[in-house]
Amino acid sequence: MFGFPTHFPKYPTKTQFISYLESYAEHFSIEPRFRQAEEKAEFDSRIGFWRVRTQDCEYFSQWLIVATGENAEPFEPDIQGIEKFEGIKVHTSGYISGCEFRNQRVLVVGCGNSGNTDKLGLWRPKTGPIELKNATGKTPVLDVGALSQIKSGKIKVVEGVREITRKGAKFRDGQEKEYDSIILATGYRSNVPCWLKCSDFFAEDGMPKTPFPNSWKGEKGLYTVSFTKRGLLGTASDSINIARDIADFSNFIQPPTLMWRWAHVSQCWARAIFTVGGGQRWNWRVRLVVVDASACRPRLCSAASFVDLLDTIVFLFGIFLIS
Repeated sequence: MFGFPTHFPKYPTKTQFISYLESYAEHFSIEPRFRQAEEKAEFDSRIGFWRVRTQDCEYFSQWLIVATGENAEPFEPDIQGIEKFEGIKVHTSGYISGCEFRNQRVLVVGCGNSGNTDKLGLWRPKTGPIELKNATGKTPVLDVGALSQIKSGKIKVVEGVREITRKGAKFRDGQEKEYDSIILATGYRSNVPCWLKCSDFFAEDGMPKTPFPNSWKGEKGLYTVSFTKRGLLGTASDSINIARDIADFSNFIQPPTLMWRWAHVSQCWARAIFTVGGGQRWNWRVRLVVVDASACRPRLCSAASFVDLLDTIVFLFGIFLIS
């Protein structure tokens, strides 16, 4: 286990959580591959592997774990007239700091960091935060100073936006105001249907069709994490289930069959991610395999173990295993 640092508060900030993730990756020697946006992922029944295509390469894997979650891409609502606005319009995903909006009149559409009830001295509601999260799928977030600004009058809360004009916005209560910039704090959404093909496990909204607690597993080695609408609690449940399911699959394929599958890979340069096991326990680390398959096709092999199998593949293709 690698828990939060003891000096972290009960509810860590974004910066603290990112720091924890970086420390976690360093501790377990995990090297995430950033800027590898997936273009397409589908199960190739000819070779029995998932194929995930990015701009630079193609990955092959026995399992595909979709961990992009409920908030993979910015969500911008279709607000009437928003295309007419002559000022600056930006989603919070592209927001860096308030410096670029200094001395401007700014309209923020949406309210994520809305409140810390302790500071306002409000009574605790009858429905607690975890129960409310399970019922609505929405997570309360921390106040980082917005409430004091609202109380001082520097931030004004208005009714929902009815229409965006060239110079500002019209609101549902009849008011009309002018603004220099608009920041869309309208959240994010799942983008799985855009790139995951040949699978009816996900609905059009990008969420699994199977409800919690059985939404973590699909077919043909497909798994999902963070689609439970239950925050980190749901993510932990998914992760444990997936790890156990893959670990129990220790004798999932015999070496000759794996070599036969590789015989059908025709790309000159392909990349594959394997999770391989030794003996009866899954104790090997995930390794990246870079294959030069331009020269020949592998012959069937009767390797006695996965170790021998990998040695054979290295001999045939000149593969480099990167820990």
